[in-house]
Amino acid sequence: MRISLTMFFAATAPLSRALRIAAPRAARRASSHRPGVALAGARGKRHHRGRWEAPALAGAAGTLACYGSAVADAEWDGDRVGGSWAGVIDKETTGVPALRSRVAAGDGRGVLVAVLDTGVDPAAEGLLATPDGSMKVVDVIDATGSGDVDVSTKVTVPADGWVTNAASGRRLRLDASKWTVDGKPCENPEGMEFRLGAKRTDALWPAALRGRLAAADRASLDAAVAPLRAAARAARDAAMRDGAADAAELDARVEALNAGCKALKPSRESAAPLLDVVTWREPSSGAWRCVAIDGAEGGDLVARAADVTVLGDFRAATAAGERSSRWGTFGDEDLLTCSASFYEGGDVVALVVPAGDHGTHVAAIVGAYDAADPDKCGVAPACKIVSIKIGDSRLGTMETGAGLCRALVACRRLGVDLVNLSYGEAACLCDVGRFVELSERLVRGNDKGAIFCSSAGNNGPALSTVGAPGATSSALLGIGAYVNPAMCGDLYAMRSPAVNPGGAAPGSAEEAHRGGVLYSFSSRGPSPDGGPGVSVVAPGGAVASIPKYTLQPQRLMHGTSMSSPNACGSLACLVGALKAENVPYTPDAVRRAVEASATPLPGVPPTDQGRGLLAVDAAFDLLADS
Repeated sequence: MRISLTMFFAATAPLSRALRIAAPRAARRASSHRPGVALAGARGKRHHRGRWEAPALAGAAGTLACYGSAVADAEWDGDRVGGSWAGVIDKETTGVPALRSRVAAGDGRGVLVAVLDTGVDPAAEGLLATPDGSMKVVDVIDATGSGDVDVSTKVTVPADGWVTNAASGRRLRLDASKWTVDGKPCENPEGMEFRLGAKRTDALWPAALRGRLAAADRASLDAAVAPLRAAARAARDAAMRDGAADAAELDARVEALNAGCKALKPSRESAAPLLDVVTWREPSSGAWRCVAIDGAEGGDLVARAADVTVLGDFRAATAAGERSSRWGTFGDEDLLTCSASFYEGGDVVALVVPAGDHGTHVAAIVGAYDAADPDKCGVAPACKIVSIKIGDSRLGTMETGAGLCRALVACRRLGVDLVNLSYGEAACLCDVGRFVELSERLVRGNDKGAIFCSSAGNNGPALSTVGAPGATSSALLGIGAYVNPAMCGDLYAMRSPAVNPGGAAPGSAEEAHRGGVLYSFSSRGPSPDGGPGVSVVAPGGAVASIPKYTLQPQRLMHGTSMSSPNACGSLACLVGALKAENVPYTPDAVRRAVEASATPLPGVPPTDQGRGLLAVDAAFDLLADS
């Protein structure tokens, strides 16, 4: 995990002084402090073969945030536009408000963005709907295969409704008419064929969730055994005081009880159940349905109808306007959002769950929408999102070559407008390999093409630390991470942030958003082949939504994993405006306009910032006038 020493001391040095100055005022204004923004205790997310990607607040700086947020609120009101928390997800810096003031469609409407990451939770805050009420996430795809279930075994239910699931060894009672979708009973004509399978979730559920459930199981076991242990120890101690003959026997019983508790101690593996998976196809509508449930808690799924959530194929269910069949959870304890996708004529169903919190955070930066609080909106709140999971749950969210290739094929099949990839690793070769070949086809291989944004890497500040593929493929835009005064105040409670005004008036709103520097960890160019490595830079920190299973609504993360979706969301606004104004464009034309219109940061080498700070309002002018 990386944190700049300059940032650390800048955050800590003025703390005591800030508390003395601002505490009385902050106390008076405590009732106006915005709730629901998780700034303290945020964790980093490990990606890229052992590399820490998008680390959250580190060490003492993280501890200070919960105290400093009130100080920042008191200190920065004069610098923010309208006094809002504009740095929580920075939408000002890249010129989005200026573009939106000229073209209403500059909010991303009509734009489809693919997020290639750990998977997006479609139930997360801000990812449920767009401003017009339509569903935000239109498809979820697991390109890793970690959620695939073989359901090729077909059975016909007898009169009593009981069948044996050979994959799990359990007896199940089935009657689809007792289960509902959007309150309506499912079809269950006589002789309807069901398909059965099973799925071990110890390699599917996120490690953090399994750890939380195991800790809860251990606490329950300890609470249940504590009275027995206390009684056994009391009996042993009394026998030893009285010199009873059975003292040794009682002592052996205490040791046996302790050994049994140790053997039964829940682990991350035992906390994840074996799921029974039942699928079928409704005769009249042709819709595929799926039930994934822990049959160990009771195989009578008719009696347990209240526990049964019927899932449909996510994309088909979304297109049909269904609500309850798009996703469900396995229970009130896990809150893990699960969706389903069907393949190979129904012989395979993929249970799609997020492998971590990183992908949901990235998607929220791109396009979250919160009608009640604009500060929680993403950069392009009207865009729609396709979640493509490339972080394999079985490999600790590491990506594989096969998964990446499947993801790019899916992007081209779905005709997405933009792609964001906040993954990467070191590489010494440029523009070679199957992934690069498919990326070229996606960007330049058809009439439409897709604009492809990727993180430059978090290995700075040394030269030539940019990673693949963001900085090593000419088809992709490599995005560096930038921080400005508004972000420093809202995200890190820094009263004296580094400022690079670049001609802006001191203390002005322009300086608050456009006067800043690069994060120290942001990777620098040039790339191994002598190319720039970094195309442009964008805000690289945000407080954004994370999956429901984390039991937190939002979390602070920073890194080039955050700057890339900020740039991607900004470009989604640009594409939406171009479409609305009937301005023709290609991904390469957008790239040239973006690089030509970027705002250079004074005193920052081109190897660090590329062409400069992204400015989509200026890029729109270039494209509209061309």
